[in-house]
Amino acid sequence: MIWLIWTIVALFFSTQVYMMYYSSGKPSDSLRQGLLVQASACYLWALATPLVLWLARRYRIDRNNWQRRVLLHFFVSVALSSALIVLHFVIYMMIMGHKEKITPFWTFRLFVLESDRWLLVYWFIFLTSHAANYYRSYREGELKASQLRTQLAQSQFGSTENAGAPSLSFQHSSIHLRFVK
Repeated sequence: MIWLIWTIVALFFSTQVYMMYYSSGKPSDSLRQGLLVQASACYLWALATPLVLWLARRYRIDRNNWQRRVLLHFFVSVALSSALIVLHFVIYMMIMGHKEKITPFWTFRLFVLESDRWLLVYWFIFLTSHAANYYRSYREGELKASQLRTQLAQSQFGSTENAGAPSLSFQHSSIHLRFVK
């Protein structure tokens, strides 16, 4: 499922890259290059998504620990995004045929230009996971409350049935006794 979602994202963004190249009069192979560049970025995130989801479940942000956990996720997001940006830069330069530009200067330049978007991707995955977990917990709580209401209703109905039966039999026996006297 993760790979399918990231493939759809790559197709969407590659059409944007194609339109950018098309509007500037670049050659027609820009669709292929755009697809390769966007697919490489998206598939790097597809590889990293299970890690982000695991971190989101393992180190949940709750009311009691939110300051420490936000700080932890901030540092993890910076480290992971930085590693992915550098890896994507190398892939990008190889696809574009500019291996000579794989230098610390150009890598840092791309990091400065791209880090905000890559950090947003981490936090989007993280917050989507949190929302899904909270929704799941909410639904489980609703199910448990519904089951408890059903058990309560059944026990009340059962106690009414049991309490009603002896009193009826007692009433019948007292009526019978009246007729006997």
